[in-house]
Amino acid sequence: MTALNRKTLQSGSNRPDQDLPRWMHAGPNHNAIVGCVWMLVFTAIVAVVVLLGAAALSWLAGLFGGAL
Repeated sequence: MTALNRKTLQSGSNRPDQDLPRWMHAGPNHNAIVGCVWMLVFTAIVAVVVLLGAAALSWLAGLFGGAL
């Protein structure tokens, strides 16, 4: 735990998230849930891109007779 975290806990500040992006701020309108869902969607998109890249490399390897 860093000194900043300890200071935040000791002061009882209700804004420990002030250095996070705006869409990750926890608020009364379920912004924390929206942020969590967005993170999951972003992770899924990255996973799909990685899998497509692997499939493309595999296909290219097949084109070149497995030389890659």
